[in-house]
Amino acid sequence: GQSTYMNCDGNVISNFIASGTSMGGTVITNYTQVALKANEAVGATWSDQFVVNGLTTVSRYQIIEKNITRQVFDSTYTNVIYVRDTMVTIVPLLGETILAVRKNYIARGVGLIESVSEQIDPFTGNGIPFFIRKLKSYRIR
Repeated sequence: GQSTYMNCDGNVISNFIASGTSMGGTVITNYTQVALKANEAVGATWSDQFVVNGLTTVSRYQIIEKNITRQVFDSTYTNVIYVRDTMVTIVPLLGETILAVRKNYIARGVGLIESVSEQIDPFTGNGIPFFIRKLKSYRIR
């Protein structure tokens, strides 16, 4: 299970994970991810990291596209930002290993409309989708 809280402040979207378990069973607590810096230009990068059992895991974010249109189910969203998050673990003496790549599409005034997580094949370098999340509907109050 996971307890996550989202915050938007000054065009920066953060996720605070009070307690979460990764796909591999690793438990992390009190971790903040900066998922989007909306005022940054295409190509901008930033990162977050956490350490569990002596291993450092880094999420590297990059704004790939801005002001695009994205179709999700029957809805078309405009003013969408595409952010790629590459998660790597740093293994002592061996260097970095790519764990996964997440492609997030965030629409202005709506939030996350689509997220595709891919595991990276170590032999080909190709992404293999293992988790896809799409917004079915929303309501703004």
